[in-house]
Amino acid sequence: RRSIADNMARSARTVARVVHFVEVDMRSAVQFRNEHREQYRANGAELTFNAVLIKATALAMREHPALNISFEGNTIRRHANINIGLAVALDEGLITVSVKNGDKKDLQTICRESAKLIEKARKGNLQVDEVTGSSITVSSLGTYEIDCFTPIINLPEVAIIGVGSIIEKPVAKNGGIFVAPVMKLSLSFDHRAVDGAPAARFLQILKRRLEEMKDF
Repeated sequence: RRSIADNMARSARTVARVVHFVEVDMRSAVQFRNEHREQYRANGAELTFNAVLIKATALAMREHPALNISFEGNTIRRHANINIGLAVALDEGLITVSVKNGDKKDLQTICRESAKLIEKARKGNLQVDEVTGSSITVSSLGTYEIDCFTPIINLPEVAIIGVGSIIEKPVAKNGGIFVAPVMKLSLSFDHRAVDGAPAARFLQILKRRLEEMKDF
């Protein structure tokens, strides 16, 4: 708890935090999950929206690597690999596990690996490499019916994605109104390392990835 408190306080003191928000039409993602869930289970993988978000974030990072960096001291370090953190809530506090090379792995593999990391986190069996090396973290409170929030950046990363719940709501599009599952995302980023426009471009690409569910 002390370690978490120290890191969060240091982030709050030093980071020039800016937050972007976007609303995502999750019809394609929900349909994809409904259609493939049993197939994944048959192969020993539970298809979760967290895994979908990890994969989509990794693909967005590969297409637009402006956020694939970390701020270490006074130096910005650019990463060759794309490692995505996933925030896991434990009774003792919050810990972030790291899914390595998410852009190169298929979604079933990410489902299995993220589930294994979460299980190890809850049992206290994580290795150092499994909690370090990420350049961005996905933090979801959707299961708690939270619409939107602004998480604190996990240093030395420069960005974190806050994931809200998926809710059905009226959506106006192409001159018509219909009900669709919608999810809000926030992107908190360190303006010392990343400007607003590149961060917005990344969030735009992530939104498109989730709405189209391509290259999964």
